Amino acid sequence: MEIAVERLIVATEGEDGEAVGSALTSALHGELIDIHFAFTGQPATLDTVVSLANPDLGAILTLSNDNSNGRYALHQDVHDDAGSVIADLYAPVPLNGNLLFELDDADAHASALVATIRYRRY
Repeated sequence: MEIAVERLIVATEGEDGEAVGSALTSALHGELIDIHFAFTGQPATLDTVVSLANPDLGAILTLSNDNSNGRYALHQDVHDDAGSVIADLYAPVPLNGNLLFELDDADAHASALVATIRYRRY
C-alpha cells in the first residue's frame, strides 16, 4: 500500500454569489486519508458537497456557508451485528471509483477550489 495524492481543480460559472461548478477525480481505489480544500476568493455563502460517485454512494462531506480553507480527515462509523453504532470506533472511507466535488452559491472563478486528496492506494 502506498500513499497517493490527487489534485482536483473545480471551476465555477455564473453570477457571483450564484455560480456553480463540479468536477470528478480519476478513479481512486483504496482508503481516504484526508482532503485539503483551498478556495479562491469565494463568498461566505459557498456550499460544497463531496460524494462517492461511479458508483453513486452518496455524500461523504457537506460544508454549508463555509469558504474556509482546511483539511478534513473523514471516517465512517462501525456497526455491530445488530446494526448499532459502536461508540468511538471508526473505519476509513473506502474508495472504489470517483469522488465528485460540487460547489454552489459561489463566485465565478477558473479555480474556485483546489482540492488535494490523499489516500492509501491499493
